[in-house]
Amino acid sequence: VVQEMGEASQEIFSGIVEKPVIKELYAETAAFFAEIIRSKLHTRDEPYKMLDVGSFKGDLVKSIIAELGESYKIHATGIDINEKALAENTAVDEKVVADIASMPFNDDSFDFSETRYVLAWNNPEKQKQILQEINRVSKKFAIIQHAGADNSETRAWQEKMHCPLQGGVQKLKRQECYFSSSYQIEEWMQQLGINFNRVQDRRIDQVSRVFIERFKLDEKEAKNTIDILGSMDYIYQTSWVIKDI
Repeated sequence: VVQEMGEASQEIFSGIVEKPVIKELYAETAAFFAEIIRSKLHTRDEPYKMLDVGSFKGDLVKSIIAELGESYKIHATGIDINEKALAENTAVDEKVVADIASMPFNDDSFDFSETRYVLAWNNPEKQKQILQEINRVSKKFAIIQHAGADNSETRAWQEKMHCPLQGGVQKLKRQECYFSSSYQIEEWMQQLGINFNRVQDRRIDQVSRVFIERFKLDEKEAKNTIDILGSMDYIYQTSWVIKDI
């Protein structure tokens, strides 16, 4: 798990590392999500039930709650397959160790859900299941943020990005990955009957810098990663609000 997540994963996820690409991909998410939540939910005495999908150690949900401030009462549940990471998660009120493609919750169990970058570490079929599950357990809405492939050169981009993660750079090797494009995800959501609204879509350059920092690559490994990605050293960050009623 340490190898897969990277030695500096927590520093990256929490936005502590002040590099431009890392700031765009990680440090800005909490404020962005909080703005969406405030626009859709009024303050009230009763806590809102929130699900943090792929909660890990809770860096994102902790930052979201801080951004919302004391006027919003939140009862947060974190779900993740990584039991060890969840054990260190102090940001949520409840912890559930389970596969996010088959969540042990009833329909509409949570007022809203949010997730960041969980889809890419699963195969396409499982990505569809995760989307369906998030939609199922969320009563009012869910926010999904994804980092994935170029829509216009999808296959060529995927071949470049998957290469270092499938053994081209040993330290980056993952058991499974598939960086779907936003168009692919939207096609799946349409097939599943999921209502969605795309609220963010931007290209972020030099994504190799995230791998270099997160996995503490040495000079040779860093150069190899940059060389493999070549002209496709970028990623598209896209966010959707789904089940928006």
